Amino acid sequence: MAELMMGDDVGDEGILAAKALQTYMTFQLSDQFFAVDVRNVREVLDIQTISKLPNAPPDVIGMIDVRGEGIAILDIASRLGMGLKDAETARMIVFELSHNNESVPIGVVADRVLDVVDIHDSDVEAAPPTMTSWSTDTISGVARLGQDVVIILSLSEIFQTSSTDFDAFSFSTNRPNV
Repeated sequence: MAELMMGDDVGDEGILAAKALQTYMTFQLSDQFFAVDVRNVREVLDIQTISKLPNAPPDVIGMIDVRGEGIAILDIASRLGMGLKDAETARMIVFELSHNNESVPIGVVADRVLDVVDIHDSDVEAAPPTMTSWSTDTISGVARLGQDVVIILSLSEIFQTSSTDFDAFSFSTNRPNV
């Protein structure tokens, strides 16, 4: 884990170094490690029943109820060309994303939620170049944590390129008083 090193006397250098430190939540899909900006993580939940939604786009698994709020569960694994592997340790991650100047909760299923880590911007590399038409827009960068390569995801790009119309999933299970 990359950490910020500062002495007791924090001057301008320490303040600049602190700005270059980002905090990420790490999780696993199949055998790959991913990280997302922790500011986008609302909560991590145990697996619960997902209600299917009729005529939903293919990347919408369904919805769950969290304290009276309906949250769409999207298939991030298939969006990244992967599958889920370990149902025993699987968790749901609820992200809070901005859409049309509103905060929209979006849930995903991950094989494992690992840790919250600090990574210096200087430890983040660009996605490696390839000779194909593969788009790296969904990747903010790549970092190494110990022996593991961690892909830092751009959630806004992943869900922006989704076939899902987020306006259709701004719903609440709270019913008005009649």
